[in-house]
Amino acid sequence: MNYQLINDHFTSNEAIEILTKLYYVKIKFYENKILKSSKEEEIKLCKKRIIELQKQLFEIRLQLDMEKDKVNMNGFIQL
Repeated sequence: MNYQLINDHFTSNEAIEILTKLYYVKIKFYENKILKSSKEEEIKLCKKRIIELQKQLFEIRLQLDMEKDKVNMNGFIQL
């Protein structure tokens, strides 16, 4: 099943705000997994994923900072 989460035009600042909040929720999820886990391998994977998410968000912010017009964002959840 597919669920549409985002489908709209936003200013670059609005897009950054929305995406930053989404990324922070996911990063917080992995931080909580680290706190609850006693398995070293799981902790390493979570830390790696957090770093990947932080890099993605940084790249997104750089791209959106260059946008002068509104940006179209589409986001789906697929189950």
